[in-house]
Amino acid sequence: MPLFQSKDDLSALGEADVVLSLDWLDVKAFLDAAGRAGDDSLTVIHASLDRYAHTGAVMDYLGLPRADIMLLADPDTTTQALLSSLGADKKPAAVVAKPGVIEPPDTPTISMAHLADATAKALRDHKHCYACLPFGWPAAASPFNHPLDYLGADAGGVIGAAPPFAIGAALAMQETDPDRLVVLATGDGDLLSGMASLWTATQRGLPILAVINNNRSFYNDERHQDRMAQARGRPRENKWVGQRLDDPPPDLCGLAKAQGWAAVGPVALPEDLPEAFDRAMASIARGRPTLIDVLVDPEL
Repeated sequence: MPLFQSKDDLSALGEADVVLSLDWLDVKAFLDAAGRAGDDSLTVIHASLDRYAHTGAVMDYLGLPRADIMLLADPDTTTQALLSSLGADKKPAAVVAKPGVIEPPDTPTISMAHLADATAKALRDHKHCYACLPFGWPAAASPFNHPLDYLGADAGGVIGAAPPFAIGAALAMQETDPDRLVVLATGDGDLLSGMASLWTATQRGLPILAVINNNRSFYNDERHQDRMAQARGRPRENKWVGQRLDDPPPDLCGLAKAQGWAAVGPVALPEDLPEAFDRAMASIARGRPTLIDVLVDPEL
C-alpha cells in the first residue's frame, strides 16, 4: 500500500482477511480509515522494531497498533523469511504497478491532483526517485515498482527536512544508480526552511528536479489551528495568523536562482503546467538542478 491511500486501496483493505504491516507508520489510522479497526475477523500481522524507539522521551508512536501477531523484525528480514518459506517454486510473480487514472477537477486554479498528474506525465519516460512527497499527493499518480522509486516519509515530520533529504539521495544515487533522477516534491514552507541546502546541489552538480506545492502557507499548521479554533470556540477566520506566507509572497524562483538553480514559475493555471514541466525537464537534461514553483489552491 502507498503512503497516501486511494479509495481503491481502502476498498481492498475492506475485503482483506489478513493484513501484513511491514513497519507501517500508523497502522491504527490506516485501519480506522478502512473501517476495520474493530473488526475481529481481520488478522493483523505487524513486523517492526519501533518498540525500541519508543521511550519516555520519544513517544511519537501515534495510535497504538493493533496486532494479532507481533514480529520483532525489520521488513527486509521478514520479507526474506516469508519468501524462503514459500519455496523457490512458489514465489509469487512480480506485480508491476501502473499509473491509475488521475482526473484533476475542472477548476481555474491548480489542485494537488493537477500537480501530481503533470509531474507523473513529465517523468513517465525517465527513471526517477521521489525523495519525498507532500501531504495529499494522490497515490495513483505515482506507482512504485522499485525500492528506489520512493524513499519513504520521515517519521518525525520535521519542517525543512525534505531539501537536504533530496540532496543526500542525489549524492547516494551518483554511486548506486546515476541514471535515476531524484525528485524533491515538497511544500513552500518546507523549502524555505531548508533553502540553504540547495547550494550543495549546484556545487556538486546534482540535477535534482524540485516540484514545489506552493500554497503560500504553512498549511498543515493552518489546518491544525482551524481545528483548535473549533474545539476551543475561537474565531476560525484567524487560522492563518502566523502561518500564511504572503504580503509579500516569497520569491521561490529567485531564491533558488540565488543558489545556482534554474527555476520555472510561478505557475498559476492548470493549462500552463505542461509547458512549464517541458521547460523544467529540458533544464534537467542540460545537467542543472531545476525548481518548478506551482501555486496550488489549498482548498482543492
